[in-house]
Amino acid sequence: MKNIKLSQQKVDTKYLQATAAEKDFKAANIIRRRPDGIIIMDTYNNPFFPLKSVKFDSVKNDFFMIREELQKDYGITIDRLFLPWHFHLELQGNELIVRNTRPLMYKTLIPDYENYISIMITGNSNDDIYNKKLYKSLAHMLLNSLKYQPSWKLSDDEITLINIGENFNIDLLSKELR
Repeated sequence: MKNIKLSQQKVDTKYLQATAAEKDFKAANIIRRRPDGIIIMDTYNNPFFPLKSVKFDSVKNDFFMIREELQKDYGITIDRLFLPWHFHLELQGNELIVRNTRPLMYKTLIPDYENYISIMITGNSNDDIYNKKLYKSLAHMLLNSLKYQPSWKLSDDEITLINIGENFNIDLLSKELR
């Protein structure tokens, strides 16, 4: 597992409009055979879709505020069926809420990572404090099950963290991976 730092490459709304055909089940929208890996980002430090409305993950449901910001900043309308990433994680109290926001077989809308499974964590990983439950849940509810899909067999080296901050404990997450 590696953590890479990318400069901001905010996605152009024209790119999103060009991929609006995702509502249709077309071969161009589908990940073929196996994904190239898994990427994990947070909403605040995300270089492609930076969302500044939710700096800290809180006990309230921030998902809908994030969706509204995506609509406002990137023209992602309500009639668009899916968000740009596959899974959205949010802590509500002590519970981790995992939302599937895009079909697994659909490519992500993140340039250069279209063939990756993408996971977005609410908040700012430089400032948020994550408990052990988040790492355990992330590993067991998502990463381990995605890694061991029978036709995929992804390794830990194929998990990439993008602009994940210093408060995110990569070692704790690694210990939970099988």
